[in-house]
Amino acid sequence: MIIMAQEMHKQLIKQIEAALEQDVRFNPSQSRLRICANDRGIVLAGEVDNIAEKRLAANLSRTLAGDEVDVEDRLCVATEQVADAELAQHICRQLGAEPVFARTAISRVGPGGVEPWQQPPDSEGNIDVIVEDGVVTLSGVTGSLSHRRLAEVLCWWIPGCRRVDNRLAVAPDQPDSDNLLTDAIRIVLDKDPLVDAGQVRLGSAAGIVELDGLLPCDEARRMVVRDTWAVPGVWDVVNRLQTGPSPTA
Repeated sequence: MIIMAQEMHKQLIKQIEAALEQDVRFNPSQSRLRICANDRGIVLAGEVDNIAEKRLAANLSRTLAGDEVDVEDRLCVATEQVADAELAQHICRQLGAEPVFARTAISRVGPGGVEPWQQPPDSEGNIDVIVEDGVVTLSGVTGSLSHRRLAEVLCWWIPGCRRVDNRLAVAPDQPDSDNLLTDAIRIVLDKDPLVDAGQVRLGSAAGIVELDGLLPCDEARRMVVRDTWAVPGVWDVVNRLQTGPSPTA
């Protein structure tokens, strides 16, 4: 049985590698992706260029693996090097400045223990931030799936964040849906100062998000796609965004 499982994992790894090579959004020549097998299934490790490649690799691997093989995503995203203590400080500051977390207790957990960053007297929920080698772990409780998703995206926006392990629980429990995912993406686009969210139309079905609209330049188009991929729960992005002058300009 063990030999059969090992052979199955080897074949699965070959299928994943072949599928990624066929996807024009993934650059295998620049990727430092490593796929290996363990007792439970396969592990994605190494480094890719951006959040889109990370999500693509993980989601495609899970699609091919099905329900019988576990896929562990340890992929990191290439970024500038920032000291862990500095990165944790930036993340706590970013979370604390976000209005939806104004009543959330925020703490930094480091080698010296727990360091409270924001402790409102009438706190609702809590977020603990741990940073190790650029990998950010969020734990605690937040009030909605949208807030859970937003907390992760805010981490991805900070230079030096290589990976986010989002362990935030939602209380009370909230079933997910395409409408909630679409709402979360809209919230993220609205909060990005580099994006004109009013120019973007979007919808989702089974986690596949369609983007449409007219944006002023390629950089704005790239930022919208990046923000969309950064939202946890997005399975794929169909990019129909166009660039050019506004008809009313």
